[in-house]
Amino acid sequence: MKKCPSCAQQIPDEAKVCPNCGRRFGFRWPLTGCGTLIVIALVAATVSQCGKGGDQPTAAPAPAASQSVEGPQVLALETAERYRGDQVIVTGTTNLPDGVELMVTLRSKGAPNMAQSHGLVRNGRFAFEPLRLFAGPKAPYELSVSAGITDVQPEAVRPAIGDDYSKFTGPLIDKSELGASVSFSKALTPPA
Repeated sequence: MKKCPSCAQQIPDEAKVCPNCGRRFGFRWPLTGCGTLIVIALVAATVSQCGKGGDQPTAAPAPAASQSVEGPQVLALETAERYRGDQVIVTGTTNLPDGVELMVTLRSKGAPNMAQSHGLVRNGRFAFEPLRLFAGPKAPYELSVSAGITDVQPEAVRPAIGDDYSKFTGPLIDKSELGASVSFSKALTPPA
């Protein structure tokens, strides 16, 4: 038996989905990050040449994401929240590359509890499972979105973010003795 990180209930070791909360385990998209961009660039270059004849000049394929920006870029991350009953649904946009693993945490300023969910960056967007407003709909909360140090990110995405997020700069990069991570937070007060 293992413990589900979302709901903390015991579930069978071979479970692919938690029967209590529906969280999936071990799912990975077959192509992530730069691999997807390279495939798209090759397909676009091939399609653009279909039907062309003669000695017409050809356009160079689009550069891979890791080659498109000179030097570090300022990390951007924004969230949007929707409310449904006693839950908040957090989505957002970022310039982190596809495949970066994110975690959202919702804390109430007056309660010891917290709610968390994990998500992945896809096409500059991310979404998390709904989080319960455990301290009530009128309580003040702190919402934070983070990405762990590069050593805990999937191997396929590490070249695109660089050692210690060296391909990014700005106030959202949090440097510590363990290494750099991404840290975004804001105050959140649900509508009455």
